[in-house]
Amino acid sequence: MPSRSVAELEVALTDLYVSYLAEISKDRRNALLKELAAATVDLREHYKLADGKRTDWAGRSPGYRASMKRVYEAAEVPEVEKVRISGALRWHTGEELRNRASAEELAEVGLSSTKPKERLQKTRDALKAMAEDATPQADIPRLAAYAQALLEYADETAIRSLTPAECVAARTALEAILHRSDQLLSVLDTAETKPQAVRRPQSV
Repeated sequence: MPSRSVAELEVALTDLYVSYLAEISKDRRNALLKELAAATVDLREHYKLADGKRTDWAGRSPGYRASMKRVYEAAEVPEVEKVRISGALRWHTGEELRNRASAEELAEVGLSSTKPKERLQKTRDALKAMAEDATPQADIPRLAAYAQALLEYADETAIRSLTPAECVAARTALEAILHRSDQLLSVLDTAETKPQAVRRPQSV
């Protein structure tokens, strides 16, 4: 059990949010996020789920949410900032949770025991392997078809169940895709108006 009480943690979190909102230094803001994550996990550790046995590591209990509501109100965190900070805080909270709770405890509340940093590295390794073994960068038609297939595979009905932070992440990625698509289409428009170059056979 954390050494600080719920009331003490709410005060500490309020102060940290106020400091974060006022801070302009990137390094200092990152340090504050780590402090926020530690205090957030401390607060969750005080609460139990409905069965009265499992610790609310995922932050879903009414008691925990009521605590955070008081913190946000006391710190006067704007709604738009809640979403942005939650997204930035998720990484650090995930790391802190997996340093604090066992794999069994996390599994009981529906959380993976894999740290965010480890998940990111696995994703990067998988994407790198796919890129190396799959389509060359110059094969624009096939790459475009792959992108189309991936987006068509997405289940838009699942959007309603996304968290605010996940919505921000999805929107950011989709807007980047849209921007890149516009760039490629612009180049295609230019290429289609020019005479096609005759490709000479490569010497062996």
